[in-house]
Amino acid sequence: ALTVVVLIRMAGIILVIALLSTPAAIAQMLSLKLRGRMIWAVLLGMLFCFLGLIISYHYNVPSGSAIILVSVLAFILALLIRCLYRKHRPAANKSAA
Repeated sequence: ALTVVVLIRMAGIILVIALLSTPAAIAQMLSLKLRGRMIWAVLLGMLFCFLGLIISYHYNVPSGSAIILVSVLAFILALLIRCLYRKHRPAANKSAA
């Protein structure tokens, strides 16, 4: 029983860390200034919670897992968009030789 209680607490801690770090990581990709990053992180966190709760309700899954799934999928999508943007962005600093 003690092992189960400890593991449940550890899973909860991991979910909290993921919910704190994922919106901040995406916000860092979207804004260069600290104020903008803070605003984006709060808005994204609220969006992830809202969407995760909707998914949890409709598919009868645990809400914490649904929220983290939404946030991780958004992070992966943000990474893909950033990679594609950098790959297809024209070189701005080409100097004439």
